[in-house]
Amino acid sequence: MFEAEAALAPASALKPHEMILKPHLKELRSQIEDDGRIYMPIVVDRRSMTILDGHHRYAALTQLRAELVPALLVDYECPELEVHPRRIRVPLSKRIVVEYSSKGLFFPPKTTRHVLPVEPREVSVPLRELKRCRL
Repeated sequence: MFEAEAALAPASALKPHEMILKPHLKELRSQIEDDGRIYMPIVVDRRSMTILDGHHRYAALTQLRAELVPALLVDYECPELEVHPRRIRVPLSKRIVVEYSSKGLFFPPKTTRHVLPVEPREVSVPLRELKRCRL
Protein backbone atom coordinates (compact mmCIF):
# COMPACT_ATOMS: atom_id res chain seq x y z
CA MET A 1 0.00 0.00 0.00
CA PHE A 2 1.36 3.39 -0.97
CA GLU A 3 2.04 5.80 1.89
CA ALA A 4 3.45 9.32 1.80
CA GLU A 5 4.42 11.66 4.62
CA ALA A 6 4.80 15.42 4.32
CA ALA A 7 7.89 16.71 6.10
CA LEU A 8 10.54 19.39 6.14
CA ALA A 9 13.70 17.51 5.22
CA PRO A 10 17.25 18.79 5.80
CA ALA A 11 18.55 19.97 2.43
CA SER A 12 21.98 18.54 3.25
CA ALA A 13 20.52 15.02 3.61
CA LEU A 14 18.89 14.87 0.17
CA LYS A 15 20.65 13.08 -2.68
CA PRO A 16 20.02 14.07 -6.29
CA HIS A 17 20.56 11.70 -9.22
CA GLU A 18 19.93 14.03 -12.19
CA MET A 19 21.71 17.08 -13.54
CA ILE A 20 19.70 20.25 -13.91
CA LEU A 21 18.98 22.60 -16.79
CA LYS A 22 20.47 26.01 -15.98
CA PRO A 23 17.79 28.13 -17.72
CA HIS A 24 15.01 26.26 -15.90
CA LEU A 25 16.88 26.56 -12.60
CA LYS A 26 17.33 30.30 -13.07
CA GLU A 27 13.63 30.76 -13.85
CA LEU A 28 12.49 28.62 -10.91
CA ARG A 29 14.88 30.31 -8.50
CA SER A 30 13.58 33.74 -9.54
CA GLN A 31 9.99 32.58 -9.13
CA ILE A 32 10.62 31.24 -5.62
CA GLU A 33 12.53 34.38 -4.68
CA ASP A 34 9.82 36.69 -6.07
CA ASP A 35 6.97 34.74 -4.44
CA GLY A 36 8.91 34.32 -1.20
CA ARG A 37 7.62 30.77 -0.94
CA ILE A 38 7.57 27.33 -2.54
CA TYR A 39 4.38 25.58 -3.58
CA MET A 40 5.32 22.00 -4.51
CA PRO A 41 7.13 19.50 -2.29
CA ILE A 42 10.06 17.47 -3.52
CA VAL A 43 9.38 13.72 -3.69
CA VAL A 44 12.02 11.77 -1.74
CA ASP A 45 12.64 8.11 -0.90
CA ARG A 46 12.46 8.00 2.89
CA ARG A 47 15.15 5.29 3.22
CA SER A 48 17.91 6.52 0.93
CA MET A 49 16.88 10.22 0.83
CA THR A 50 17.13 10.03 -2.97
CA ILE A 51 15.29 12.84 -4.73
CA LEU A 52 12.74 11.23 -7.05
CA ASP A 53 11.05 14.38 -8.33
CA GLY A 54 12.03 18.01 -7.85
CA HIS A 55 15.71 18.30 -8.72
CA HIS A 56 15.29 21.85 -10.00
CA ARG A 57 13.28 22.92 -6.93
CA TYR A 58 15.94 21.38 -4.70
CA ALA A 59 18.76 23.16 -6.57
CA ALA A 60 16.89 26.48 -6.45
CA LEU A 61 16.26 26.16 -2.72
CA THR A 62 19.86 25.27 -1.96
CA GLN A 63 21.06 28.24 -4.03
CA LEU A 64 18.70 30.39 -1.95
CA ARG A 65 20.37 28.93 1.17
CA ALA A 66 17.36 26.99 2.43
CA GLU A 67 18.33 24.56 5.15
CA LEU A 68 15.03 22.71 4.99
CA VAL A 69 13.08 21.50 1.97
CA PRO A 70 9.36 20.67 1.83
CA ALA A 71 9.32 16.98 1.00
CA LEU A 72 6.91 14.17 0.37
CA LEU A 73 8.62 11.11 1.87
CA VAL A 74 7.69 7.85 0.14
CA ASP A 75 8.70 4.20 0.16
CA TYR A 76 10.52 3.73 -3.14
CA GLU A 77 10.16 -0.04 -2.87
CA CYS A 78 6.37 0.24 -3.07
CA PRO A 79 5.29 -1.44 -6.34
CA GLU A 80 2.69 1.28 -6.93
CA LEU A 81 5.49 3.84 -7.36
CA GLU A 82 7.05 3.43 -10.80
CA VAL A 83 10.07 4.81 -12.62
CA HIS A 84 10.21 5.14 -16.39
CA PRO A 85 13.05 6.29 -18.65
CA ARG A 86 12.54 9.46 -20.67
CA ARG A 87 15.64 8.76 -22.77
CA ILE A 88 16.34 5.98 -25.22
CA ARG A 89 19.15 3.57 -24.34
CA VAL A 90 19.34 4.54 -20.67
CA PRO A 91 19.16 1.45 -18.47
CA LEU A 92 16.92 2.37 -15.59
CA SER A 93 15.49 0.79 -12.47
CA LYS A 94 14.79 1.89 -8.92
CA ARG A 95 18.00 0.17 -7.83
CA ILE A 96 20.06 2.10 -10.38
CA VAL A 97 18.48 5.42 -9.36
CA VAL A 98 19.36 4.84 -5.68
CA GLU A 99 22.83 3.61 -6.64
CA TYR A 100 23.49 6.78 -8.66
CA SER A 101 22.35 9.05 -5.84
CA SER A 102 24.37 7.19 -3.20
CA LYS A 103 27.54 7.35 -5.32
CA GLY A 104 27.07 11.00 -6.31
CA LEU A 105 26.54 10.08 -9.96
CA PHE A 106 24.14 11.96 -12.21
CA PHE A 107 21.93 11.12 -15.15
CA PRO A 108 21.36 13.85 -17.73
CA PRO A 109 18.47 16.24 -16.93
CA LYS A 110 14.96 14.82 -17.18
CA THR A 111 16.10 11.20 -17.58
CA THR A 112 13.67 9.67 -15.11
CA ARG A 113 9.92 9.98 -14.77
CA HIS A 114 8.52 8.81 -11.47
CA VAL A 115 4.83 7.95 -11.36
CA LEU A 116 3.11 8.06 -8.00
CA PRO A 117 -0.35 6.57 -7.37
CA VAL A 118 -1.43 9.94 -5.91
CA GLU A 119 -0.77 13.52 -6.93
CA PRO A 120 1.40 15.43 -4.40
CA ARG A 121 -0.56 18.17 -2.64
CA GLU A 122 0.48 21.75 -3.06
CA VAL A 123 2.12 23.44 -0.09
CA SER A 124 2.79 27.07 0.67
CA VAL A 125 5.97 27.31 2.70
CA PRO A 126 7.66 30.70 3.15
CA LEU A 127 11.28 30.76 2.04
CA ARG A 128 12.26 32.64 5.20
CA GLU A 129 11.03 29.69 7.30
CA LEU A 130 13.19 27.28 5.32
CA LYS A 131 16.25 29.50 5.77
CA ARG A 132 16.01 30.23 9.46
CA CYS A 133 15.12 26.77 10.75
CA ARG A 134 17.88 24.83 12.45
CA LEU A 135 17.73 21.11 13.18
